[in-house]
Amino acid sequence: MPGKTLIIVDMQPVFKASKDPNTIIAVTHEIFMARQNNHAIMIVEYARSGKTHAGFNDLLKGYQHKAKVSKWDDDGSKEIVRALCRRNFPMNTLRVCGVNTDCCVYETVTGLIRKLSKTKIELVKKACNS
Repeated sequence: MPGKTLIIVDMQPVFKASKDPNTIIAVTHEIFMARQNNHAIMIVEYARSGKTHAGFNDLLKGYQHKAKVSKWDDDGSKEIVRALCRRNFPMNTLRVCGVNTDCCVYETVTGLIRKLSKTKIELVKKACNS
């Protein structure tokens, strides 16, 4: 498996920003590209806030290199790092997208930078929203 993992943060319908059609299209594109390149894909969900948009789950049916992680606060980096290690997912490059850019995405990326100092972290601007 190549050295990238796509991290999709809080694309749950309870969050207004996750309903933006442009964001949904951009995250869908990221999923297609990750699958095409055989990259790992991790869906991160805020616990007790419902499930990720069903369409994204449908796109991942049958795909081996996927994981779903629940987090309990805005910074999901601890849960992500634990899941990356447990699943033996690549940590060379993490591509991060999702909502809300000024809260959960920001806090998670900041946490990942602190925890994974040798990892390249790419924030996919067009696939993020607030």
